[in-house]
Amino acid sequence: MLKKNHDRVALIGWIVSILVPVIVSLLPVSGIFTGSLKTFFVITLFVILIIAFELLPKLIAAILLPSLYLISGLVPADIAFASWTSTTVWMVMGGLILSNVLEDCGLLK
Repeated sequence: MLKKNHDRVALIGWIVSILVPVIVSLLPVSGIFTGSLKTFFVITLFVILIIAFELLPKLIAAILLPSLYLISGLVPADIAFASWTSTTVWMVMGGLILSNVLEDCGLLK
């Protein structure tokens, strides 16, 4: 019963995650709300909803967002993935990996 309920919640999450951006994409383009801005908003809203409903792992969603910006032609690759080139991201990732290793081998207990 729990699995069936979880599947239904995930299905509703996917429907909302796809339907809301589609509705936004149907909004007319104006002087301020340009086509590029609309595409950016649709992609960002889609990934935010995926994260909010926990439909995909957060790492996949984090890689999906700049990838969709790149695929849609909104920005070049060096701008889309600029946040991954900073040292802060790699320091945090290194700290998380180190804490995982220390916990697995029992040094944190």
